[in-house]
Amino acid sequence: MINPDEGTHTVNAFGTPTRRLGRRNMLAGVGVDTSVQSEVTGGDPQMIRIMTADEPGLIMITVDGQLAGDYIQAVETSCDQARSKGKPVWLFLRDVSVIGEDGRALLHRLATKGVRLKASGIYTSYIVQLIQPERPPQTRRSG
Repeated sequence: MINPDEGTHTVNAFGTPTRRLGRRNMLAGVGVDTSVQSEVTGGDPQMIRIMTADEPGLIMITVDGQLAGDYIQAVETSCDQARSKGKPVWLFLRDVSVIGEDGRALLHRLATKGVRLKASGIYTSYIVQLIQPERPPQTRRSG
């Protein structure tokens, strides 16, 4: 039998080993796994999963699902709550299949507030690159 109170070891978006928290720890506020589900007329249920990991030097929010419509507010609320803790916040769009115009607007707002964006997948990475281009390495001028 699987014990929901035991965590499992995973790797975060940056390849750093992390401990995935069990149910008891998540409910205690150490980490949060929030799923929002709604029915779409004539189709399968659509879902978004927002996972928050409060790590020593930053807060990592991982999103799976669709960044559009009713899900925008849930992601924005999660990011605002994380920012209120005073640590750097990273939003990792891990398995995001759709980014609507309202999702792009959200990403712009979050980047403006200092939230760092990271994504996996060609489409999502492209959108993030448009919103938050990587800073070119600074070269030292001599003279």
